[in-house]
Amino acid sequence: MDATRRHVILDLGAASTAMLALLGRSRCRVEIADLAHFGGIDHLNTAEQGPALADAAESLLPNRRPDDAIDLAFCWDLPNYLTLDALSALMRAIGRRARPGACL
Repeated sequence: MDATRRHVILDLGAASTAMLALLGRSRCRVEIADLAHFGGIDHLNTAEQGPALADAAESLLPNRRPDDAIDLAFCWDLPNYLTLDALSALMRAIGRRARPGACL
């Protein structure tokens, strides 16, 4: 990460003391979604196609801050547990929040 600017990091997993300590060494803001522990996976996988699925994906991410676009998102092994439709909806929701050139 570029040390001259602040970064926004989205973590779709649970908060980890070790990860937060590592990221605390750089200028960043970390958003934690913790999709696995709050029923997020089931919520996405069972939502109906279309607007309901898009709304489900949006609702699982931290509130959108237009002035703070995501630079990096950690997915861990979450994609292994999502249907292709649920994964696509989640990636579109993240993409709307991401800065051009963001990494996943």
